[in-house]
Amino acid sequence: MNAIWGAGLLSLSKLIVVVDKDCDVHDYTEVAWRAFGNVDYGHDVVHMSGPVDHLDHSSYQQFFGGKLGIDATAKWETEGYRRAGGWPAECVLDQATEELVNRRWAEYRI
Repeated sequence: MNAIWGAGLLSLSKLIVVVDKDCDVHDYTEVAWRAFGNVDYGHDVVHMSGPVDHLDHSSYQQFFGGKLGIDATAKWETEGYRRAGGWPAECVLDQATEELVNRRWAEYRI
């Protein structure tokens, strides 16, 4: 996040969400899923102040305001993640289950 904030006009970014390479960053639903579900907000969020766009109406003073960085990547033991078994693998439906759910979707009345 700090490298991005230090790269030219990217310094004006107010929010940066970092995800693993297997995340499709163009799929906002997937990014949101990871940012809301793969984050320990006590460890994985950085709040800082710095330059913002002069058109940013939400900053308390012009050209300078708050920024937020979210680390939504898988955690490693070297980062302090100590839960037994390590970071869990992503839960993915097998093809047969997915096909069954798709066939019966209307029946679920959701």
